[in-house]
Amino acid sequence: MSRQVQSPGCSQSPKETKQSLQTEISDLKRKEDALDAEIAQLEAEGYSLAELEQHVTLLHQYNELKDTGQMLLGRLGKRLNDGLLKVLTP
Repeated sequence: MSRQVQSPGCSQSPKETKQSLQTEISDLKRKEDALDAEIAQLEAEGYSLAELEQHVTLLHQYNELKDTGQMLLGRLGKRLNDGLLKVLTP
């Protein structure tokens, strides 16, 4: 008598796993289609794909700089025995 053993991290049957993967693929395809439509709309409004990519790159840089600044202010607050909120408040 042969018994199929599942790994501890796998609680779904192969059929359920295949179905959930197909559902996930369908969801991702819908998201891709929505993003493609959004890009097409922005291009129709006069934006170029290169310009949009540059904006995204600049936003990432801005967020990294902002996060670094907040980390430094937090460290300053700890050094002064104050929290970040107290350092930021005039």
